[in-house]
Amino acid sequence: MVKRGIALLILLVVAGILKAEVRSWVVSNPVVAGETFQFTVEAENAETGAQPNLSVLRGFEVVSRSVQNSTTIVNTQVTHAVRWIFTLVPHAAGEFTIPAIPVGSEQTQPFVLKVVSPGSQPSGAPSPVELETQLSRESVYPGEELRYTVRIIRSVEAENESLSPVEQFNAQVERSEPQTQIEMVAGRKAKVTTLHYLIYPQQSGTLKLPSLRYQGEVQVGRSRDPFQNLRMFNRNTKRIYRQTPERTVTVKSLPAGQSGWWLPARQVQLARVWKPNPPQFRVGEPTTVELVIHAEGVLPSQLPALELVVPAGIRAYPDTPTSMKTLVKSGFRSEWKQSWALIPVRAGRFVLPELRLRWWDTQHERFREAVLPEQVYEAIPSAASQAQATRMDLTSAPASRLPTPVASPFWKWLAFASFGLWGLTLGWWGWSKRRKESPEEPETEASTANLRKASRKLLSACKANDDTKTRSILLEWERLRHPQEYLQNLEDVVRLDPVLQKPVDELLQVRYGTSPQAWEGASLRSAIEQLAKVPNPTNVKPPKPMLEPLVPS
Repeated sequence: MVKRGIALLILLVVAGILKAEVRSWVVSNPVVAGETFQFTVEAENAETGAQPNLSVLRGFEVVSRSVQNSTTIVNTQVTHAVRWIFTLVPHAAGEFTIPAIPVGSEQTQPFVLKVVSPGSQPSGAPSPVELETQLSRESVYPGEELRYTVRIIRSVEAENESLSPVEQFNAQVERSEPQTQIEMVAGRKAKVTTLHYLIYPQQSGTLKLPSLRYQGEVQVGRSRDPFQNLRMFNRNTKRIYRQTPERTVTVKSLPAGQSGWWLPARQVQLARVWKPNPPQFRVGEPTTVELVIHAEGVLPSQLPALELVVPAGIRAYPDTPTSMKTLVKSGFRSEWKQSWALIPVRAGRFVLPELRLRWWDTQHERFREAVLPEQVYEAIPSAASQAQATRMDLTSAPASRLPTPVASPFWKWLAFASFGLWGLTLGWWGWSKRRKESPEEPETEASTANLRKASRKLLSACKANDDTKTRSILLEWERLRHPQEYLQNLEDVVRLDPVLQKPVDELLQVRYGTSPQAWEGASLRSAIEQLAKVPNPTNVKPPKPMLEPLVPS
């Protein structure tokens, strides 16, 4: 009889343990969109390892979860309870059905949860954080600047804030620095942070701007005692979430008549900048010209590279192009520029032709052209050439004609006699000279030694990649090779020895370019060694005249 009683007691205990019950609830109903609330699921005597399946829950984001376990025994009734506490956030207002949540083989009862918009609570209190968005245009062309503005409005202090980025795979996105200031919003002071996203679509079609998600922590349950609010302990905060609506932008096809470089902008201007200004062109001396593009509503990567058409008689040495961008109130303002060192090789008139750049005016939706007009300049001879020309004019000027006195007959006869004797002497000298074999004129050893010495110095400078020393020695070396020529600069060197054209251009590019770059002297060294195999023009004897000179040297 006793054994039967014990067995019955054990059955009752086991039956109490196996009895399962699952339920769910929220702390408050309604809840506010974008603000967290707690959703609790509790299971008593559930199957071992059973977990709530929240995949059936739509319209809510699970922010965090925690688990609590408890076991109670009342009058031999053993209850093992597991409580799952989920922190959820709704992203939209409306009525939502919390469905039956499965927990093992059991499930909760569904119920309706109302979600209200921020600021529409029955208490009438303003939302602590609001988001506003604005688009500059609903439709744009590929590459056109689209301005997307986001404003974060806070009526309370917030901390630990973050905002998801604007990510696009078919558009380039640039974000400005956030600007925060105090503004009056709906009659209340609010802290407003403004961010500008500048978006440049890359292809035609539909551009979708995804929702931006904001999250932050605000203090709740603030005391009316201002001193208590300053204390750093016992702070009660809650995490809130906000989300902007998804936006759609139409990206139109390129307009009819588009060909070549596509440049959509609000404004485009071209400029020539001279250094010095106004330019002064002199043969052999550099003058710098800079071509500049100023454009609004585009990025530097959208600007084309301008080409300088170099007229005949001018050598151009380009510098590395540069670009930059500046954020202004209306968007980005970009600039592209490149400079060239222009060196005239001969005096005379030359023309820089007109330069045009076609672009699309995004404000008036029409093609326009930015124009640099044609410019005419005069290159004057070098100062040394002018001085040499002056000396030649002075030496070749005819002697002044002076009145010649009338000679007396005696002096006439004396002159005739003198000419006769001079003629006899000249004839005798010519006869004796033909009888002798005239020796060849020896090569000037001093000039040859100087040329060899200059060659060694020049090759050594090229091997050391010393552009400054090479320029100086190269001119000295060529003057020794061509003593009969007047060589003022390296342009004259190239004129006499065209094989040096390319290596000299490389040498001058390093000299006149503003961007630092190393010079390699291998190509110039090779050209010099090639010229060294050619006989020195200073050692080539002039052809022997057929007639002897009238006056012996």
